[in-house]
Amino acid sequence: MARDLAQESLKAETGHRTPDWGSVRAGIVSIILIITVWIVIHTTLLMRINFLIGCLILASLHSFLVVFINRSFRPLGFSMVWQYRMAFFLGTALGVGCLILEMIYHKEFYFEHLLLGFAVWVGSFGGALISIGLEEGLTENNSPPSQAIQEHVLQLHQQRIGQGDPIDPWKRLFDILVASAGINSRLHFGWSVFS
Repeated sequence: MARDLAQESLKAETGHRTPDWGSVRAGIVSIILIITVWIVIHTTLLMRINFLIGCLILASLHSFLVVFINRSFRPLGFSMVWQYRMAFFLGTALGVGCLILEMIYHKEFYFEHLLLGFAVWVGSFGGALISIGLEEGLTENNSPPSQAIQEHVLQLHQQRIGQGDPIDPWKRLFDILVASAGINSRLHFGWSVFS
């Protein structure tokens, strides 16, 4: 945050933009990840023994790829929504492009190509969610109640249930033990019925 404020003040004083080296590093990491994705796709299709592991690695790499692509788009001046969209589409397009090149290389289409394409999509979607979660959070409160309403609700609760004295630790321990016993007794019943 302080670095961003310093760059903003430097832009205002000098009239020119300083390079955002974090975005440059993110772009370099993105290029390395694209090469790694190509290698993972190629070796996964050649060694069909570890296909599911290859799909998981591919989805994880695409998650990181989309996060780094999104980070490298920051200095371009797009809105955050468009940065997320472009990072998702570019990450998916790069993965699908690698798959198409692999199909052209083998001159055949396998069912595994569809599964790898799905892994690319899932990884890109996960990366977009991670990017949004890091920047803005995954939830938002669009209409919080006013301070007067919050105080009124608190007052009504305190009238009905009291001030909320601290719970006795022995009562808390008793509640936890009884709840645990109830859960354990019902687990055995559920296992015997549904298995």
